[in-house]
Amino acid sequence: MHTKAMAVVVAAGMSLSTFAVAVPSASAAPAAPARHSGPVCDPHNVAKIVTKKKFKKVNETDVLYNRTRDTITRKVHFERTTKLKYSVSGGIEASFNAFVFGEVKAKVNAGLDKESTVKKGYADTVKIRKGYKMTASQGWEMQQAKGYVYHVYSNCQDRTVGYFTLNAPWHTFVSYSATKI
Repeated sequence: MHTKAMAVVVAAGMSLSTFAVAVPSASAAPAAPARHSGPVCDPHNVAKIVTKKKFKKVNETDVLYNRTRDTITRKVHFERTTKLKYSVSGGIEASFNAFVFGEVKAKVNAGLDKESTVKKGYADTVKIRKGYKMTASQGWEMQQAKGYVYHVYSNCQDRTVGYFTLNAPWHTFVSYSATKI
């Protein structure tokens, strides 16, 4: 099959073999790399949260008794300053701790703190009924999250990196409870 270019070359008095040398053949070009037909993903880590719960961690208590016959007024005060930091435990590398904290904060509780302090000097006046004891507690409301981290590769395959349990403070509290003596 002759093309227009070949016809022009022959008309100019050149042989077709010269034309073949002047224009490289398609077989001489390097082959383009074959593209895989599979999916393509951006490599990234994912924290999957399986369970979550809130609980209280008490730092200090003050117990006041009323053994008299009348309602009395007493002062509650706390004497300890304590700092609490978040913790990540389980079979996960320490390099993932900040990642796990950020993911739990984004997905579970936006109020999480990396560090929280309960300060001494809190004082309050309470009334205690006769025959009762008043227990005042100061501490942190904590968020716990359990789960695992997995890595997604560029071919969309994934692999579990490790399991974690995160405990982080999100709020300080003072609570009172009265019980009969």
